Amino acid sequence: YPVQEVNIMREFCILITETLSRPVMVKAETQEEAEQKAVTAYYSCEVVLDASDFVDVNFETQDSDAVDRMSEEDKQRLKYVK
Repeated sequence: YPVQEVNIMREFCILITETLSRPVMVKAETQEEAEQKAVTAYYSCEVVLDASDFVDVNFETQDSDAVDRMSEEDKQRLKYVK
């Protein structure tokens, strides 16, 4: 009889990281003040980056214990791909 090969499916945790970037013009007296104004505008949703600001994507395989170390919020957002 021929030997039947069995493929065992394993689970891998792949972290997908997207980078978004948008230049903004800020009037300020110093670079530090300009950066602070940009930070404030970002966190107050005056500047909201979206898909049109996409510049890069990275795929990184995490170690086998990555899911165990995730926060409950991240575990709830976890997607399964067949």
